[in-house]
Amino acid sequence: MMSSSTCRYADAIQRIEEIHARDTLDVNPIACSQLWMHDRKTQYAILLWHGYTSSPRLYYQLAPKFSDLGYNVWTPCLPHSGLADRLTNDHARLTRGEIIQFTNETIDAACGLGDQLIVGGESLGGVMAAWAAQQRAQVNRAVLINTAFAIHNVPENLNTLLARILLRLPNIFVWWDPSQREKLGPVHTYPRFSTHALAQTFLLAAQIHRDAKTQKPKARSILSITSAKDVAVNNRVIAEIVNRWRAHGADVAEYQFQGDQVPVLHDIIDPTQPKQNVDYFYPILIDLVTNEIKTARVTLREFVAADWATALAYQSDPRYLRFNEWETRNEIDVRAFVQRFIDWQSEQPRLKFQLAVEFDGRLIGNCGIRIADPEIRKAELGYELDPNYWDKGFATEAASAMLDFGFRELQLVHIKAWCIADNIASVHVLTKIGMKCESVVHEQKWFKGRWWDALTFGIAAEEYNR
Repeated sequence: MMSSSTCRYADAIQRIEEIHARDTLDVNPIACSQLWMHDRKTQYAILLWHGYTSSPRLYYQLAPKFSDLGYNVWTPCLPHSGLADRLTNDHARLTRGEIIQFTNETIDAACGLGDQLIVGGESLGGVMAAWAAQQRAQVNRAVLINTAFAIHNVPENLNTLLARILLRLPNIFVWWDPSQREKLGPVHTYPRFSTHALAQTFLLAAQIHRDAKTQKPKARSILSITSAKDVAVNNRVIAEIVNRWRAHGADVAEYQFQGDQVPVLHDIIDPTQPKQNVDYFYPILIDLVTNEIKTARVTLREFVAADWATALAYQSDPRYLRFNEWETRNEIDVRAFVQRFIDWQSEQPRLKFQLAVEFDGRLIGNCGIRIADPEIRKAELGYELDPNYWDKGFATEAASAMLDFGFRELQLVHIKAWCIADNIASVHVLTKIGMKCESVVHEQKWFKGRWWDALTFGIAAEEYNR
């Protein structure tokens, strides 16, 4: 199996063309494999798998949005999927081994599309992403969306038993909606499922569940996305696997869609689904997958080495230096400052997220969360801003977004922060985002010829979620 460092772009394209050639004349033209390319190997590539009875058409609006961000994007058609005959019996032949083989084959090809590979999928596609996370070190980030590990409200052990029983019985095709039968849309999906194919999916899920108990996943990071109103899959089983991965020290983040804007729906990606709300889902999904956090005005993104020059410019401002221990800043200092944040990006598990704050395409500061102990899930918030952007609400906007990231995605229980007591602007920022002053530390810092008092602030998850 190839890694992204050894697989060339030309080899990747050749492999992908061979896989696309399997989309025969029997495949619905709108349901075949799709590729959004930049005619070169990009920094990031994303491989997206669709769910059982769905097709690559699932991503026809979402995939171009990643392409617009500079990603090479591939949505291959799974075996026995996307056929023009929506009442075909062919998908009853789908097996666990076939799913694993296709997962490996598409990863081997996609590695050549980008320096870093992100894989993801919804439902069965989420199961494939979980298997890839467990087994494939070439995966930089695995994204699991409403993953079909088990049926809603059915425990994992009973779900596995059910799968084995279904395989012992003759296959049955079951209508997703008996009232609509073959009239059920969308037209690029199958209106019924095979009990044998569904059982194969659940047996693969059971294998992942077992492996997660004894082995650390090989992917660099994992993101599990669920919906509180998904009545198709069992979110408790998803949480069990996530907790098993975390017990091995894996970098696993979680996000759950909740609230009035979330419909009672399993498929939150296909824009043609009734009751769909992609205008709400897509921006959040993109921010989660790309590791970027967007607010009304700023973008929080990962640091790159070239950021040092802009950082040096604002860190040399006397207004910035007033409440810092540094007297001056130079290129060597700031290059090391930026490199530290870059190094944190590859730590396993990742406990420090110091992100660049960008406004209108320009670096204006940084904001981040640093986890001291993953077992107790407490962290510290820190930020700084170019003085030219002070008193405009940017620090409040960035810090508020980082709090949300900490509590919702990192599942933290408490976040603290501190600032120099004389730094009234920073006190206002922490107060505005809902943090409360918890203590005053007298003469906490000595610099610039004097002692400085410090204030500590904090907020707990239950307070934040009220």
